[in-house]
Amino acid sequence: MAPPKRSTSASSSSKKNKKSSSLQQSTLSFSKGKVASSQPSSSSKKSRSKSSSSSSFKAPVVVSSDDDEEEEAKEKEQQPEFEDDLDVILQDEEEEEQIEVKELDPRGKEWSAGYVEAKRMMGKVDPIHAENHTKVDTILRIFDLDFRFGPCTSLSRIDRWNRADRLGLEPPSYVKDILLTRQGKEDTKIKESVFYGAV
Repeated sequence: MAPPKRSTSASSSSKKNKKSSSLQQSTLSFSKGKVASSQPSSSSKKSRSKSSSSSSFKAPVVVSSDDDEEEEAKEKEQQPEFEDDLDVILQDEEEEEQIEVKELDPRGKEWSAGYVEAKRMMGKVDPIHAENHTKVDTILRIFDLDFRFGPCTSLSRIDRWNRADRLGLEPPSYVKDILLTRQGKEDTKIKESVFYGAV
């Protein structure tokens, strides 16, 4: 069966223009006010049907009202406040500043317990390509790769440790001790994760 033939007369095209103008989707507005009219006026309908394919777009008129202001106030009240989180972060930073900054001895005996724990997590296997790594390097690398404390990209190690602590994930205290040393605050190799600059 052959498809029906299309008529090319001018009268049928003007009928289509009238139908399509009534079926056109109203425009979206991202303003907070109410739209006065989503349908074009009758004069613009007439001019649209007379014009050919080129037509100008007229945006709907936006009217502001007192109801909108009340709705905005209600929305602001319902939004969660993050001031408590900000207070916790600021408190953590103040505590870090009050602690006396000490020097980091990467081969020191105080990191032995953390190193033993890191080796246990690696299955007591020596890390690959780690001939020049110290105990501290190994501890921090294992901390970075431990998924229990969340993702390590786009955060410094101390920020990740603090976030894990706030979430109750119990990150190792010896990692924080390393990060609060002078080198932990200044040296990018210690301050940032193993993926810093690569990801």
